[in-house]
Amino acid sequence: MYGPFLGLFALLAALVGVYVYPTVQLLYRVGRIYESITPYNNDRCRSVHAPGLEGCEALALHERSGLAFLACGDMFTRQLWFLPSGQASTDNDKVFVYHAQSERILQLTLKGFSGVYKALGIDVVESPNHPDHLTVMLVNQAADARGIEIFRYRLPTGSSDPSVRDKTVRHRLLASPHSVAAISDRAFYVTNSHRYASGLLRWVELLTGRPWADVVLRDTEGHIKLATKGIAAPTGITLNTAHSEAYVASTATAAVHAYRITPAGTLKLRETIVLDGFPQQITTDTTTGQLYVTGILRPLEYFKYIRDPLSSAASQAGFKVWRVQNNTSATRMFGINYHTDTVLMEPGPQLPAGSVAVYEPRTQQLLVSSALSPGILLCPVDPPSL
Repeated sequence: MYGPFLGLFALLAALVGVYVYPTVQLLYRVGRIYESITPYNNDRCRSVHAPGLEGCEALALHERSGLAFLACGDMFTRQLWFLPSGQASTDNDKVFVYHAQSERILQLTLKGFSGVYKALGIDVVESPNHPDHLTVMLVNQAADARGIEIFRYRLPTGSSDPSVRDKTVRHRLLASPHSVAAISDRAFYVTNSHRYASGLLRWVELLTGRPWADVVLRDTEGHIKLATKGIAAPTGITLNTAHSEAYVASTATAAVHAYRITPAGTLKLRETIVLDGFPQQITTDTTTGQLYVTGILRPLEYFKYIRDPLSSAASQAGFKVWRVQNNTSATRMFGINYHTDTVLMEPGPQLPAGSVAVYEPRTQQLLVSSALSPGILLCPVDPPSL
């Protein structure tokens, strides 16, 4: 009498195994479950703190002015809406600006904005018609207001409230926006890190690494369309200086996808760059064109840390910063177009689970922030080769 039920159970177990096994295999291969993290180039790092400067999911550098813009939120209230629940507290998150040379930190007042702001990605771009203005694009993950908030920022800085709301972009295709890469003061790409914002299917998507998510383009005319799809947990995104290539971090597959940007703005996959960690955010050094990819090294400890930032897992999660550049060696003839090397590796005590790093050329250091830690980390590194 139990035959049909046992058969159904066996079928369900087989299906679960087929979809979960690749994730388990990836965790075993990359997740350092039984390995310790060897520090690299972190002996000169130091922390910078300011009131409210914590939980900085993303940062973007404007190299000409030396200003870094940070999208931050209270790291404890962020636990209420972190993956995979999609829930959020009603407290607004914050935006800070940091001057790398003077180390001055200011919290910005977002003038003209009266909604709920839950920080994720951020990017800045110069306004072509106003050289003394920057356009600041903020990813808003508030449950009822998912989209992109656009502000104007006047240079030179010195005031804490120069950001004035310019526009809010919402659209049904912006289902779970995570990171934004500005093309101009009106056009941008956005990663949707998940197809499902909450519920059971988001759990399924997370645990099985389903390639259900996508990247969306908003063009200069304001039209919004899919740029590419079929990506597993696309988080960070960045463009090269010529805006001819795009790079997307696929956290669930421990890889970075390199795309060619077509004349229509869609993304065509060129190559997949496999990493030995789980990337979160990517930034571009506009001087050299090199990429800086920041990722998680021990995801199981990372998820423990999410649930309890004061636990011992804080000193065990760890992160790594990779530098990715064009391969100029003889191996390029074998189709290896990119070379990857390690810039920084931190086991966790100084800054657990770094989220994003940018290279600041004037001070020759990496600026690193974390979604679930206070302050930012400054790490001197050797200047990149041209």
